[in-house]
Amino acid sequence: MTVIKPTHTCFDDVLDHQSYLFKADPQTVARQHIVHGICLMPEGPRIGKPYAHAWVEDDTEDRVYQSGMVKDVKVWYSVSRPEWYAMMRVQKFTRYTFLEALKKNWQTYFFGPWEPEYLALCGKPQGDAHARDDDGVRNEHVRTLQGEDRAGGQGDCLHRPERGADGEHHSDDGA
Repeated sequence: MTVIKPTHTCFDDVLDHQSYLFKADPQTVARQHIVHGICLMPEGPRIGKPYAHAWVEDDTEDRVYQSGMVKDVKVWYSVSRPEWYAMMRVQKFTRYTFLEALKKNWQTYFFGPWEPEYLALCGKPQGDAHARDDDGVRNEHVRTLQGEDRAGGQGDCLHRPERGADGEHHSDDGA
């Protein structure tokens, strides 16, 4: 049996994947939605605990697509939507078209989640530290963390590396 582990970067993964797919197959992206939601941990020491998660839904195929790690390689896989919702015990969700998600990303300089309730489950900063003013100028005020930082295997949310002046993502680890 193949073991698929979480990437812990699901919000980044779905927007990156849909951006790539849009270039190759815009018709497929047009029938899909990026979904952010609250699920209940299906197993392990945190079984039944809520966490924020992101995935892609295809309305025509009635399938969910998401990323995972198999032997340290990121993969994409799909499951029927009804089976996936039951397995993940989805409690609440928000669906975005690709263009809506791109707009949110551009406005917030953040891959999500964008709903405060979902964000609170990630231990991510509250507010809009990376939001842009209406004229496109990036706000530089400081955000504070609400609660403990749940990154590193306890949640499914991580911050996206900062974008440099060239618009590219940069991190200290060379990624």
